[in-house]
Amino acid sequence: MLKEIVIWPTEENKGHERGAFFEKLANTIFTTQRYKVSGNIQFTGREFDLHCEHMDRSNERCLVECKAKQSLSSDEIKKFVFSASFDKFDFGYFLYTRSFERQVGGLIKEIQADDRYKNLYFWNAEKVIELLVASGSVADFVLNEKTLNVSKVILLYSYKGIYWVPILSSGTVPTHFSVLHGNDLSGLEDDALVHEIQDYIDEIQSLEVYQPRPLSNEKNEIVSRNLEIPDMETVTEIQSSDSWDDYKPASLKYFVGRKRQKDKIFGFLNDVKNDEIGKRVFYIDGKSGWGKSSLMSDLRERCRNQHYRKKYLSSVIDSRSANSNNFLPLAYELIINKAVKEKFIPEKYSDIKIPSAFDILGDKLSQELAEWLENESRVLVLIFDQFEDVFRKEGVFKSFYKFLLDINNLKSNIILGFSWKSEVNIPIENEAYHLWQQSRDHAFKITLDEFDSSESKSIIKQLEKDISEKFDIDFVRKVVDNSQGYPWLVKKLCIHIKKKVTQGLKVDDLYEQDFHVESLFQSDLEELSTDEVKALRFIAKRAFDDQALDITELDEVVKSETVQHLIHKRFVIKSGTKYNIYWDIFRDYLVQDKIPPIGETYLIRQPVNSVYEAFLAFAHGENLSIEEFMDKNTSSGAEGAALNKLRELRSIGLVNYKEGIYSVRVDNSDINKNYFQDYIHDKLEKHSFTLELRKIQGREINLSDLSNIIDTKIQSTKFANKTLEAYGQTFLSWLDFADVEIPNVSAAMMRRAKNALSYTPQMHPSDLEEFVVSVNNNYVLNKSKREQKLLYDSKSLGLLIYSTDSLTLTDFGEKAQRSTAIERKIIIANCAKKMEKISVAYDALAQDPSIKSRSFKNHISSILDGLNSQVYRNKTSRALYLWAMYIIETENEYNKAIQVTGA
Repeated sequence: MLKEIVIWPTEENKGHERGAFFEKLANTIFTTQRYKVSGNIQFTGREFDLHCEHMDRSNERCLVECKAKQSLSSDEIKKFVFSASFDKFDFGYFLYTRSFERQVGGLIKEIQADDRYKNLYFWNAEKVIELLVASGSVADFVLNEKTLNVSKVILLYSYKGIYWVPILSSGTVPTHFSVLHGNDLSGLEDDALVHEIQDYIDEIQSLEVYQPRPLSNEKNEIVSRNLEIPDMETVTEIQSSDSWDDYKPASLKYFVGRKRQKDKIFGFLNDVKNDEIGKRVFYIDGKSGWGKSSLMSDLRERCRNQHYRKKYLSSVIDSRSANSNNFLPLAYELIINKAVKEKFIPEKYSDIKIPSAFDILGDKLSQELAEWLENESRVLVLIFDQFEDVFRKEGVFKSFYKFLLDINNLKSNIILGFSWKSEVNIPIENEAYHLWQQSRDHAFKITLDEFDSSESKSIIKQLEKDISEKFDIDFVRKVVDNSQGYPWLVKKLCIHIKKKVTQGLKVDDLYEQDFHVESLFQSDLEELSTDEVKALRFIAKRAFDDQALDITELDEVVKSETVQHLIHKRFVIKSGTKYNIYWDIFRDYLVQDKIPPIGETYLIRQPVNSVYEAFLAFAHGENLSIEEFMDKNTSSGAEGAALNKLRELRSIGLVNYKEGIYSVRVDNSDINKNYFQDYIHDKLEKHSFTLELRKIQGREINLSDLSNIIDTKIQSTKFANKTLEAYGQTFLSWLDFADVEIPNVSAAMMRRAKNALSYTPQMHPSDLEEFVVSVNNNYVLNKSKREQKLLYDSKSLGLLIYSTDSLTLTDFGEKAQRSTAIERKIIIANCAKKMEKISVAYDALAQDPSIKSRSFKNHISSILDGLNSQVYRNKTSRALYLWAMYIIETENEYNKAIQVTGA
């Protein structure tokens, strides 16, 4: 029978008071042995609890150290041994209110085997109680009980009196307790005091009170009339998926990725098996929906394979079903019974008893099991999923913390694991806060991060196999990028796609689907009846408030038939006797009507002005082939460039594509700049880049911040640093166009982004003029550097379009060729004035014609921002000066010609 001493010194129950009160109890033992006791003395800075001198044997001194705490360390034993030896005490006594843990007990055995320390004694609770009985301080505990077994007895030494508190059970797990007077074993009849004692002792708080009635002329016996054994809560393991699109944790067949984390877990298990690590607890840290449950399910199933089945056995418990302290003993009982059933451990261990919820490993048979596992190199792994739910229940988390300490102190082949939702924060004023911090310190940490693109693509491949379709690279990129590395989101998107395909939607039409998370959740709810939505929200609210709907409540608060429909449609899952929503994120959405700020993710590659012009092309026809689009958007360039712009319009949801035809998704009256700006504004407000930029506070945002965001969020492709900067500048120009404000993005940074993307002329105006005159649609490109610059300038000004091997003059280009020299110049000048940098340069020179080329850069500094090289700044300034001068001279010449003609 396990024994323990519990100290209750005062109503306040402060730590130092418990120690002093225990010393008072120890005093009675040594006083009866004719020792004169002094308390709390110091030698050279070291404090001892009791210093005793024998009244009859002169000069005999002993040191007494009293520990009334939850757990001992080996260092405390070593410190006691040193103090007793160094200060030359004749005897030393170390008193503890519990049983010595395995590691401490092992050290004590080593000390006792050493003749140098034969004068040192270590007394656990059982020995202290034996001496208290011998001293007459308490009666010897004897209890005859025919129905219930005594699994543990507590001696409560309190300011209210001394009491025996037996913990009773009818099976493996304790169910009842009684309170008996310490001096005569009579039952305590003061119900109020019994409940006070129950509130004080954690491990009896969830047990039923069992009042003893001593029979005459016999030793105390608990009368077993009208004994009611309380129902035990249901403890279940997590379920695993039957298919890839099942919302339950992924089974081994459908589990993807996470190689690094799996290697860490099995590396830890192997280190424990080989006794190469001190810790016996691990935890998996990750955000909601990142696959913690799936990783644990994978671990459990891998332990069953040919390679591991004789080394490891794992149970993964769903912590959401936890109601009381009995949850942990029942979970331990579950893994023991499972191990016996699967012949992983001998059948005799099915007889293991659990003394109390705070001494789960206290039975001698559990200690034997620990040794057997070590000798056989086998490991039991008991894991608690959804562990944050344990810390929400005060009656459970204290018991768990004690279990964790006992597992670690045992240092055997029994491992404890748990998952933790990283976004859950326990307030510092909460009693569980410090226990959680200490729990983490005792545990080996495994962190789950976002999916990489290959892991996301593995989920997409499961979808492709299921629907017998092969997606093109653009669609795969859209799914991967929109999932942003969130495992739950890529799975949700793929399930959504399967659902739409099943409903008859073609894969081509899926490209334009809105992949915003809130839209996906709303789509789910639209499939349900009003009663089903009402029931779903009720179940979500109960789970959100840590009061999950129980099976016993069905048909009282919600119809059983409705719940079964929701389970069949995979909106609700059953865990033990409890009902919950399939995902915490969806549960929170149902309760709070909002989702975490995830946003949409897509990479904008094209300049905003060119995409806007492409949008306007649909004003001349709402359904266009690529050829018709190029005809109506004369600045679109070659077919490849035109397709890039159309792809951008599809990506942002303004254009559909089906069977070779591009169709605008808005009314013809909305094809204008105001609508485009408003639409892009709303779209970019939800963009993940925008949301991430707004998280940066307290400093100015620079371009490298945005580059890092793009690199993190775009999972489908890896880019060079310069490419990331270019995409960052493009995104900033879109934000500027749509008037989306980012508080810490300076105007100068926006300006630099626009300047980096806007057109800078490469050639002298007269060279361009000569080139336009000399070419035609049959012109053969020689691909020289000079020609490439002339082509770039001509295309930017809208005079021609070209591809790798052909050239076509635009309407402006053909008109320039047909015109007189002065008319040609004015056409080119007007085209050039539409370019932002040239326009700024023109305004500066027109305002002050006396400006010289050398100092011109000082007057156009706003459009030179973002040009880091001084040489390039000078070169750009010189080119812009020449073009500004060309336009002014052309306008003057043209005006004079008009005047002459008019004259």
